[in-house]
Amino acid sequence: MIDHKVVGDSALRKYKAEGVREQYRVQANLYGLGFERLGFFPQTVALAFYPRGGMLGGMWVWSEPYDRQVALNALKRLGSVRDALVALDPESRPQMWAHIPAAATSACRFCPWWRPASTDLSVGCPGDLTNTTQATKAA
Repeated sequence: MIDHKVVGDSALRKYKAEGVREQYRVQANLYGLGFERLGFFPQTVALAFYPRGGMLGGMWVWSEPYDRQVALNALKRLGSVRDALVALDPESRPQMWAHIPAAATSACRFCPWWRPASTDLSVGCPGDLTNTTQATKAA
């Protein structure tokens, strides 16, 4: 199973130097689980990174053995977040967003809920949780 990504030069350099983000690793293993559930037997998951502004020779591939447990853990986490959202009903009770666990990362700037300096979690996440009790919609 190979997932294809087109990235900029700085991201490509970072992935080559530091490895892929955990989010990508989980995503690749979720795809592997999907293939497994279709009756295939994935052995390896991989991400092929193509340079947005370069030549195909600049492509870099990350891979690891398929790990079903990584995918199952992600699905369990998704279920936990879903259950918390249902129980807390933050759409009707916006103050409850503070009880949804989240962690700020460099990826916050890509989140549709990111609102720098927001103090109202029902409107958006500030992305800097040091000044927020716990959490945001960016869970």
